[in-house]
Amino acid sequence: MRRPVIIAFILIASIACAGARPNCGEVRWSAAPSHMTNPIKAPFVVRKIEGRLVPTFTDAWPSEAGAFPATFEIHRSGGGPVRVPVAPDGSFDFDAPEGIYCFRVSSDLLQGYEGTIVVTRSAPEGSRVHINIDMGA
Repeated sequence: MRRPVIIAFILIASIACAGARPNCGEVRWSAAPSHMTNPIKAPFVVRKIEGRLVPTFTDAWPSEAGAFPATFEIHRSGGGPVRVPVAPDGSFDFDAPEGIYCFRVSSDLLQGYEGTIVVTRSAPEGSRVHINIDMGA
């Protein structure tokens, strides 16, 4: 008798969650990368949207402001894309309510990246978004 109740609960929860999950392939981003865009398949699970872009061709993001300008955008179902400022050192920080977000990193000089961020209080403490960026091709 419990099995049908559990299956019905899982089905209802799946349908409810599906409505809140954005379809990242249909997002109209405000910035289009001029280079290829790489998918990041595994979602980042974090308590807060914060992290760092790290170029693979050097140890740290170039400290000169504007040396490698990047745009970090997030999109949640039911809203438009929001630009998250990227500091000159490649770091970013954005308060967002719990939910599932699509993201895109774009730059005129670097390859672009797209993926999913899940913001939840149950994420491990100190979890962050960390993306290794390659030069544009």
